[in-house]
Amino acid sequence: MAMLPQEKQLVDDLQGKPFQMLSVCNDPTLESARATAAEKGMTWPNWFDGEAWTTEAAGLSRDETGIRPAGAIARQWNVRGWPTIYVLDEKGMIRARHLRGEGLNAMVHQLVAALENR
Repeated sequence: MAMLPQEKQLVDDLQGKPFQMLSVCNDPTLESARATAAEKGMTWPNWFDGEAWTTEAAGLSRDETGIRPAGAIARQWNVRGWPTIYVLDEKGMIRARHLRGEGLNAMVHQLVAALENR
């Protein structure tokens, strides 16, 4: 949730522009995921990834933290921790990974500006 203020600011700043924020939630249940999104004021789409974390007892090998993402989305996108940030362009191509702070803002604003200038 550390990224939440920045995420909210991006959503507010880019309202009406060609931009979409999407979150994938790793709460243990759908009900808790919905409650978290409502409580935190997350107005953008939030996808629930099922039981997103598991231990080796569930048949997955341990990584250095002893836990691994188990949800289908987390596995497909190779999530190793939360938050994992991907910036996609309008074609769905990954343009950046793991950006934070001003680097994330700059990349998102650059992509949005390029779309608006077409």
